[in-house]
Amino acid sequence: MIPKKTRTRSALVTRARRLTAEVGLSGFTVQQLADDVGISRRTFFNHFPTKESAVLGIENGLDDALIAAFTTARRAEDADQRHLLDDLAELAIAHFEAMSPTASDLDDLLTAIQREPRLIQALILTGRAEQRRFVDLLVESDPSQDRAAAEVAAVAFEALTRLSVDLVLRGGDARPFAAILRERIALARTLFTDQASPASPPSTPQEQTA
Repeated sequence: MIPKKTRTRSALVTRARRLTAEVGLSGFTVQQLADDVGISRRTFFNHFPTKESAVLGIENGLDDALIAAFTTARRAEDADQRHLLDDLAELAIAHFEAMSPTASDLDDLLTAIQREPRLIQALILTGRAEQRRFVDLLVESDPSQDRAAAEVAAVAFEALTRLSVDLVLRGGDARPFAAILRERIALARTLFTDQASPASPPSTPQEQTA
C-alpha cells in the first residue's frame, strides 16, 4: 500500500508541473497548489520548500519508509549475499511504483522548464544535492562502504534508472519498469565485469624513459 505521504507528494508534483506548464511559476500560488491537491499550505511545506522544488520533484525524493527498508536490507545478516545494485533496484522500483509517473508528467516538466528557464539551474543544483544525499545514504547503510565507490554506484545507478524510466514513459518497452531496470542492471554487470585478470596500470613518462 502506497503511504499517504508519498501519494500527496506525487499529486503535488503532478499539479505543480501542470500549472507551471500552463501559466508559469508566477501564475499560481502555493495556496492554490495546496488547495488543488486538497491539503493545507503548511502541509505543502512539509513536502517542498518552494514551488520550484515541487515542479522538479527532487527534494525529499525518497520516502522515509523506503529509505528505512533499504537501510535494513543492507544491514541484514544476508546482505553480503546480495549485490548493492540488487538492493538499489528494489528501492528504485518501490519509489517508481509509489510515484506512478506518466508520459504526461514528463511532458509537463519539459514544458515547464521551457517556460521557466530558471528551473534549469534549480534542477542542476537540487540534482547535485540529492546525489550527495544518496551517496550519504549508501555510506550510512554500510559503514564499510568506501565513499568513492558509493559515488560511482550512485551515478551509475541514476543513469540506469533514468534510462529505464524513459523507456517506460516513452513507450519504447511495454514491460513493467521493474523488469526493464533489472535487465539494464544485468547488462551493466556484463559490460563492466572483467573476467580476465586486471590489466596493468599505464606506465608513467618516467617509467617509459627508464
